[in-house]
Amino acid sequence: MDFEPRHWPTQTPLTVTDLVDFGEHAPPRLPTAVVRVLTELRHQGVTRSRTRLTLANDETQPTAHLALKIAPHTLRDPNAVDEIYEALEGASTERLAIRAHLTPQNLPEPFSVPFDAAELLDTTTLSPVALAPAGDAWLVITMDDLFQVNFQETDALLDAWGSETGLPAPRLFERLVIISDRQQAEHHAVELPEATSLAAARDLAEQIRTALGFTVNVVQAPRQDAPAGKRASLYESARDMARRLRQ
Repeated sequence: MDFEPRHWPTQTPLTVTDLVDFGEHAPPRLPTAVVRVLTELRHQGVTRSRTRLTLANDETQPTAHLALKIAPHTLRDPNAVDEIYEALEGASTERLAIRAHLTPQNLPEPFSVPFDAAELLDTTTLSPVALAPAGDAWLVITMDDLFQVNFQETDALLDAWGSETGLPAPRLFERLVIISDRQQAEHHAVELPEATSLAAARDLAEQIRTALGFTVNVVQAPRQDAPAGKRASLYESARDMARRLRQ
């Protein structure tokens, strides 16, 4: 993985506050190498969210803990993961130690998911405590942009909703196509986990509506099969020890 600075003519230059969420902390001066790595990870699409920074004094040295959301296909590549850890934590200085924490980024699935309009059922008359029937799911859908320009806002809303409900991350669909009378309409959609009540689905829709001003609906639809994953290969090396120590 290449972390050398490059010119990205189609990308807007990123500031440190574009890259890092400092929360309530006064922004520390991060090592230049850390900013360079975070910039390249964003430009390469490895991460699409701001890195969350937490400051602590570990072993008498100020330490910046960086929580990054990483694309799942990158996390399945042990070499790429090692390179990210080494690039970030290797930029530690006597003034500030760097510790990286990688978690999967919940990314929208890019392929088209077609539905006949008749497959999407209205939920307005159903009980708020209802769960979706077996084989079905609650879908939060909108024709507005959840996953392009507004991805970071959507990601933050989904994080907050997940923390409130304690439910797993939902599946995201970038091109859910509703077909009706030979016409097609593309939507962005959020397929909610099996244990989601209709009230929780409506709450998420209302949060999106309030935060982004979008027209949002909750419908019942057949649950989509999860794509098959690919097993990553591991090998014995000095990096294996570092992986075990990070666990």
